[in-house]
Amino acid sequence: MRDKLYLIDGTALLYRSYYAFVNNPLINSKGENTSAIYGVVNSFLHLLDSKKAENLLISFDRKAPTFRHELSEAYKANRPPMPDALLAQVEPVQEFFRIIGLKEISLDGYEADDVLATLAERFKTDYDIVFVTIDKDYAQLVDDKAVIYDPMKNITLDKEAIVKKYGILPEQFVDFLALAGDPSDNIPGVRGIGEVTAVKLLKQYSNLDEIYAHLDEIPEKLRQKLIEGKDNAYLSRQLAMIIRNVPIEIPRIEALKFNPESLHKAKDFLTRYEINTLKRLIDNRYGQKIAISIPSEEPDKLVQSDIFESEYTVPSKMGNKKFQAILATAENYSKLLDDLKKVNLVSLDTETTSEDAMQADLVGISLCFKSDEAWYIPIGHKEYNNFPKEQTLRELNEALQGKLILGHNIKYDMIVLHQEGWSWDNKIGDTMIAAYLLDPGTNQYSLETCAATELQYEMITFSSLINKKTCPSFDLLEVEKACDYSAEDAWA
Repeated sequence: MRDKLYLIDGTALLYRSYYAFVNNPLINSKGENTSAIYGVVNSFLHLLDSKKAENLLISFDRKAPTFRHELSEAYKANRPPMPDALLAQVEPVQEFFRIIGLKEISLDGYEADDVLATLAERFKTDYDIVFVTIDKDYAQLVDDKAVIYDPMKNITLDKEAIVKKYGILPEQFVDFLALAGDPSDNIPGVRGIGEVTAVKLLKQYSNLDEIYAHLDEIPEKLRQKLIEGKDNAYLSRQLAMIIRNVPIEIPRIEALKFNPESLHKAKDFLTRYEINTLKRLIDNRYGQKIAISIPSEEPDKLVQSDIFESEYTVPSKMGNKKFQAILATAENYSKLLDDLKKVNLVSLDTETTSEDAMQADLVGISLCFKSDEAWYIPIGHKEYNNFPKEQTLRELNEALQGKLILGHNIKYDMIVLHQEGWSWDNKIGDTMIAAYLLDPGTNQYSLETCAATELQYEMITFSSLINKKTCPSFDLLEVEKACDYSAEDAWA
């Protein structure tokens, strides 16, 4: 298998990152918007981790007009100017890549896609090419040796995927835009021809030249549109076509290799912009492993964050994290109560039927007090022999008296259990509040995000279990799946 070369469209990632937070921007204590910086850096780190990317180059659009603007003054003229808040983040993002030593190749008069396409043509003989972008125009570059990877959606588009998505081959994509146009770039296309008609014409005649060579075979109404729009069609093809011979200096193969250890050079940069979550992620993922002490039957033992070994394995980005998710039964419940009495700290999570704690019905409780196991007690599942709610809550409440209780957004759990008669006189710790205090500028405090950042651990998602199509409510979920999901929450 050949090595992959990842060619990153920095401008496309900048825009997507900024607008992903446009309704809830990340603002640091200096009043600076850091949404794009956070988004681009986070996407880059995810690329390194998920794809094990080693060979990379990046390109950005330049401020200067391109040859396309010379062809058409209207090209991209419909776009509003770059927002000031985004413009202020372009240079910091480029600075980040300079600091870590990732080579940028850009050139006045050309867009990033032209530069990257040129690099792809040069290195296809040595590498399989992966264009890292969210820009659909790259579809025209996909072939047997080149694919698109969208880091925001975490999807890869090869030739088959392009055909499935657009109904045409990648090599037809330029002519597709020549016919249908592209409003986002102000590419006119042929007036009156939409995407459906463009696909039909290309399936029948293969390309734009063949369409115009066979006008006499096309129905009169459509033929007239093509005749009247011919100039626009060929102009649109010029505007949409990514060129592959930009006069850039081609880097040596040695310059493509990226050393992840150089990410540590960016920690001062991330501190300056108060993006502490990603700074810790770099420490955790590319630095010395952090030791975590979890109270257990051996309170003085220091355990590593990857020591979990048992019969149950949750999918993990790091590979070896394991713990046992234990479903409480009549046979083992007394052991759970006995073990609870021996510890001083317990992590707790509830599963319910609603995000509104005041309206929610309790479905189950998960507890964790050892590093290698977590328990789930089913209380309100449909079609299952649940534990009796009133008696079980009373016994658990008594067993937890005087202990430190940890939770993530534990206010929700406290309200739910208070509604069921639970009395709270415990000391409480909330990891969501702790995450905010550590990094108040990110607005990224979900348990899944914290686990990924602090533990490099990928959790089971709620949406993979509960959705309208398969299982609309947690009380309808198979209890074994509920156990895996909820026990993981308490363990994390």
